[in-house]
Amino acid sequence: MIELTAGAARAVLDPTAGGRVLVLDVDDVSLLVTPEVDDHNHGIFPMAPWAGRIRHGAFTFEGESYQLPCNKPPHAIHGTARDCVWDVVASDATSATVAVALADPWPFGGRVVQHFALTLSELLHARLHGLAEEDTEGHTFGDERRDVSLPRKRLLDCGKQLGRR
Repeated sequence: MIELTAGAARAVLDPTAGGRVLVLDVDDVSLLVTPEVDDHNHGIFPMAPWAGRIRHGAFTFEGESYQLPCNKPPHAIHGTARDCVWDVVASDATSATVAVALADPWPFGGRVVQHFALTLSELLHARLHGLAEEDTEGHTFGDERRDVSLPRKRLLDCGKQLGRR
């Protein structure tokens, strides 16, 4: 676990739980859905290497068919990175960088990096960056490094902070 603090704000990141933000509190008020409410969809997690759903986990790319595991039957949703253990690249009291290599069952390889900074002015500023340097068979893209921008799923628990729970 990595804990970031800035004034009355606190964020807790868990690299072992898919590189997700488990806790985001301000003045001891929790802003995110907790694992106790939903054990799979909680906190803020990266949707990588894809966002949304892949119908029946199957797709075709450049004439070749691929099958991904259906983690929300009957579909594959929100990528595989949220189910991986991430490496801690750097961390201090207010920021952290974590990364994960994309591997099987994702057929194209690559790497995803997240950088978090907790500040008083922006609360939690987060960047998620994907980089495809080679495919799973080790073929490099050479000068055609493929940078991708990837979204996150934010699961806010606004009802709790408004006194509705």
